[in-house]
Amino acid sequence: MLVYQLCFLHPVEALHGDLGIVNDNDISIIISKSGTTDELILLFPYLKKRTNIIAITTNKDSYLAKNSDIHLHIPLEK
Repeated sequence: MLVYQLCFLHPVEALHGDLGIVNDNDISIIISKSGTTDELILLFPYLKKRTNIIAITTNKDSYLAKNSDIHLHIPLEK
């Protein structure tokens, strides 16, 4: 039986020690409007070493969009 656990990890808190809750072979889903915030860019390499990354952004040319395993582009009209 597969068991999934969902948890929220704030990027700034992850950079200050909470990254320990991320295990090898986890899947990270990152949701960001711009996909270019400093804290996400700093966190990304640490997550990438351990997880597959799915990014959801409004910016298809962002750092997250270009470097994630899967990118979902959600255009923002207003």
